Amino acid sequence: MPKPHLQPLPATRHEAIEQGEKKFFPVEPCKHGHSSPRYTMSGRCCECQRQSYLDDKRAFEEARKRKQERAIKERSATTKQHA
Repeated sequence: MPKPHLQPLPATRHEAIEQGEKKFFPVEPCKHGHSSPRYTMSGRCCECQRQSYLDDKRAFEEARKRKQERAIKERSATTKQHA
């Protein structure tokens, strides 16, 4: 099955808005040095967005793990007191 023809992304946010595109690909990298597309709505670099998502996910998982560990400690402390 042939792949559909992919149109190159617009180079500016203004062009992306005019063309109704969700992303654009600027010539210059973002302030963090990523050369990746940006979202038209926010202008945010897609790679920065991905990194932020992964950081938030990692922080959430660490917090959940700490909460579970505290609950286990509390349960074992309560069990020892009643034994």
